[in-house]
Amino acid sequence: IEEYEKALKLEPENIDVQVNLAAACLQKGVAERAVKILHAVLVRDPENSPALYNLGKALFYREDYDAALTVFKKAALILPGDNDIKKMISGCLRSLGKYRDSVDIMLGLIEMIASDVSALLELAGDLKMLERFDEALEVFRRASTVACDSIEPLKGIYECQMRLGNRERAMTALKRAIMIEPSNQQLLVNLADLHLADGHIQEAVDVI
Repeated sequence: IEEYEKALKLEPENIDVQVNLAAACLQKGVAERAVKILHAVLVRDPENSPALYNLGKALFYREDYDAALTVFKKAALILPGDNDIKKMISGCLRSLGKYRDSVDIMLGLIEMIASDVSALLELAGDLKMLERFDEALEVFRRASTVACDSIEPLKGIYECQMRLGNRERAMTALKRAIMIEPSNQQLLVNLADLHLADGHIQEAVDVI
């Protein structure tokens, strides 16, 4: 922040320096100052896309999702192919409870988040909540290849396979999860329940 403040003293009308200062303020958690700077920039240059993007982020961090969404949509009109802007629009929609619109955007950005396990799990969870189990399953599978030592994607796969009526595949996912966490009681209970439902009482007893 100090470096940008020094630069701004030398060039007080330099919009790039102002935007960089605002971005630095955001990183340091000084959102209110960032908003003030960016509003001033946008009065002079209403189509400054970096200013719009950072203002949207500042409003998002303040949990003012409606205002953030409006700003990000303006930025998207200027840079329609910018995936970071699209991702933030999706985040605003999700925070506003508009999950269907949010997931449709994120499915279009699936390659962008291909190595981001938390983003993949969030998307898959939203799809599962919307009962779009086939799509959720595919995203959980992507997550499982990235986080092969985590049970979370496998639990999602198990749940989707069960909802899709694929009991054997559900059991396979469950067993893989148990290999990672062999003492996880919930996983063991789920496996025992599957064995009981199939009439395999001894296998259920052995699991517990």
